Parts: sequence; structure tokens; C-alpha cells
Amino acid sequence: MLFATANAFADGGMSYEYQGFKGKHPFSDTALLFAADDHNPAFGYSGIVMFDGKKTSGFWSPGRNSARVLPGTHTFVIRADWDHTGSITGSTTGVTATGSSKTLDVEIEVKDMKPLHVYVVRYHLDGEKLGLSVEDLGERAKYQPNLITRAAAF
Repeated sequence: MLFATANAFADGGMSYEYQGFKGKHPFSDTALLFAADDHNPAFGYSGIVMFDGKKTSGFWSPGRNSARVLPGTHTFVIRADWDHTGSITGSTTGVTATGSSKTLDVEIEVKDMKPLHVYVVRYHLDGEKLGLSVEDLGERAKYQPNLITRAAAF
């Protein structure tokens, strides 16, 4: 597992961050949304796959861990990914790997995103029903998500 400190405004951003605008903007004029929920590490592979109707990554790559956006109201599609199971079985004839996970794309709207604010997607499971919410951590909030290393991410 990769542990990353994400005071992105002071440190210059995360390595797999989506930039939701064209051109250059100072960090002081942007907001940051994380798909990694530090309260629920079971969703560590979740990511942002669309921002305001545009794909954030290629077909084979996972969603982005975070998105830096201009202030205002924005729509995100979060690919929630959880319940990972897997096993490796060895025998005289070879090795077999099996596994599964659950994924669901959920569209969320985040209203009135403010500059310098850090937002986090929170995942809630009630039995088999998945709910998402977004928490505003405030201006220049220090946030420390547990980002699981993915080959396409770095």
C-alpha cells in the first residue's frame, strides 16, 4: 500500500490527479475532490471516471484518485470498487488465480465547490445498497488518504 499525504495545495498536487480545466490556474483558484475515503479503506480502488461529462482516463486505466477543478457546481461519475476476494491455488499442474470484486458507477453532483477546499467522497454500504456522499473538509484541509498502488497510476 502507498500512503500519501495530500495537502495538495501546498505540496503541488497528487501524482494521479485529473485537471478539470484547460490552461493554467493557480492552486488558490481551485478545489480538490478525492475518491479515496480514509474512513472506508475497502473502497481504495475507487476512482473518478468522468468529470462534467468527460472521461478522466483511458479504457484500461482505473479512475483518477482525485480531481482539481475550478469553483462552482460539478458532476462526477465515481466508480466505486469494493469487496475484493482472491486466491491463488498451486498444484503439480500449475498455478491458478481467481478473484472477484464489486463495482458500480455512481453519478454525484457537488454544488458550489469553493476555492482551496478539499472534498472527499464517502462510501456507505447498507447491506447490498451503496450510497455516496461528499464531505467538505474545508479550506486548505490536510487530508491523508490511503492510496493503493495501481500499475496504471504511477
